[in-house]
Amino acid sequence: MSAYSPNVIVLLSNAAYSRNCLMTIRGCRRAGNYTGDIVVLVDDEMPDDFLEEAEQFGAIIRHYDPIDIEPILSKIREHPFTCTDGRELTKQIQWQKLNIFDVYFKQWEKIFYMDAGMHVMGDIAIFFDLVRTGIVLAHCDDFPEYSANLAGQFDRLSQPGTFKELSEKYRLDRQCFQTGILLFESSMVGPTTVREIMDLAYRYPISRTNEQGILNLYFCESLRQVPIYTGGKFLYDYWERFGHTRNEYLLLKYPIT
Repeated sequence: MSAYSPNVIVLLSNAAYSRNCLMTIRGCRRAGNYTGDIVVLVDDEMPDDFLEEAEQFGAIIRHYDPIDIEPILSKIREHPFTCTDGRELTKQIQWQKLNIFDVYFKQWEKIFYMDAGMHVMGDIAIFFDLVRTGIVLAHCDDFPEYSANLAGQFDRLSQPGTFKELSEKYRLDRQCFQTGILLFESSMVGPTTVREIMDLAYRYPISRTNEQGILNLYFCESLRQVPIYTGGKFLYDYWERFGHTRNEYLLLKYPIT
């Protein structure tokens, strides 16, 4: 959108999420007061009306190279998960989120990924101000109790040997972070980053949350909680905290008020 923007917002969408994605693009531009670059990662089946409207809002459309998840799916079919909400089969597009770590994005300094369908209620410039070198900002997955941990992201019983190896190599008693929003400097992206993440996914094909569990492994020492409340506003939650309304937020995934 600009001759040079140091920041970029990245969204991921397929045809099923196209209307939600447009809502988020409009929200970034309007309520979010964001004038920098927006890149939308899409497959080859996006409807023409989506592409036209996204471009009217200054979005850059990038067709991603599909990440091969068949080795993961074949293991899951061979050893079905024992504890699951089914997303390992119904939300396979989540794996394509790993394209945000492609070297293509090194042309920007700060990267702000948000899920398509995110509700934007206020100025989002503050998010970029929070980014620090070597840190991935995200949101803990288990607010407000913060009692769950990374172990719960993985199926223990379908491939017990794999889980045993995982638990011996990684600390699974640490907090788990959502991947609905991710903020980081492009300096953390290298030519082998996506391959390294996928090597983990192939080695441990037991993530109940698709890419989320694997990204928590890969960035385990770098993940930090995005500030909860700054400048008189909650920055982000999955839905409103008890006793609060959407008007008190900058971003919400699923507002209930």
